[in-house]
Amino acid sequence: LVDEPSVLLSRADAPSVTDGPEFGGGGGVPAEEAKRASAADDDAVREKKRRGRLHKALGELCLVAGSPSDALNNLRVAADLSKAAGDWLWAGAALETTATARLLELPRSTAYGGLPPWEALLSSGAETETRAAFRNALACYRRRGGCPSLALQQNLVLGRLLAGLHK
Repeated sequence: LVDEPSVLLSRADAPSVTDGPEFGGGGGVPAEEAKRASAADDDAVREKKRRGRLHKALGELCLVAGSPSDALNNLRVAADLSKAAGDWLWAGAALETTATARLLELPRSTAYGGLPPWEALLSSGAETETRAAFRNALACYRRRGGCPSLALQQNLVLGRLLAGLHK
């Protein structure tokens, strides 16, 4: 036996059977696998951002083409994908455009250059939907870090709409 304290291993310093990688189905993930997993996650986020932005553009093109229902479908997908990817600026923009598409989806009249009259807006419940879409867009802008110019523009547009509704 060796009686010197420097030679004896304390119980805390002694390797344990449970310290091995084979215990419990494996040990830590090797660095290369962790890098590959991180790269795959980055690629998935990048793809969601790309698809979200593409759907936002398609939604706007549907509005220009005169199909607000198709625009709503694309814009809702765009908002969901952008939120999932953490692309808050584009998510907010998609939500704002959703409000526009919802207003253009209302039945049209010949008054006011083909735009729906204020009474139709009030009776359809589009006002509350528009307010909710703008509120959600503002929340997305805040999550991104503010975007004061976009928030100001959004408040002016909403204010103009509400002033017309409640003359």
